[in-house]
Amino acid sequence: MTLSNEDSSAIHACAAAVQAFCDLLDTPPEPEDADGVRLMIALAALHLAALRLPHVFDEHEVEVAYERRPLRCLAEWANCVGVGIFYTLFDPLTVLPEEPGAGDMQDDLDEIHHDLEEGLAAYRAGKVVGAAWLWRFSFYSHWGRHLTDVQRALHCATCSDAALPRGSGG
Repeated sequence: MTLSNEDSSAIHACAAAVQAFCDLLDTPPEPEDADGVRLMIALAALHLAALRLPHVFDEHEVEVAYERRPLRCLAEWANCVGVGIFYTLFDPLTVLPEEPGAGDMQDDLDEIHHDLEEGLAAYRAGKVVGAAWLWRFSFYSHWGRHLTDVQRALHCATCSDAALPRGSGG
């Protein structure tokens, strides 16, 4: 499959965002990371990169050998930002939503990482179209929900009125 320059650029940009996110969770957080900003930036970069992925598919590029790898610093990141369990709605578009469900920062970050690593294995194997398809499909079917739940929880935890700098007008 021949990719346009735009599609190729979007896939390579997504691979860079995926790698940056995985590297972040494999590195111990610094004390200043307690504000959640570095994690929120990595999540926002992933979100944007996933939205820009082209709709491509090549059945020969989807199969890839992949072994789930545990993250060394996942628990440290979840604890660092001070968000453990949070509440979310499975379908916020329902007029009379069900009871909120519990989300878990560490579990959600791990689920995102797992889905991304599978595509990264394909990308590293030279299966660029397969990687794009895996990332895009799993974004819309699985890790995108975890991503937006974590983004919302971090936003609520770190962007309250108390977190605004003095004189910000917030």
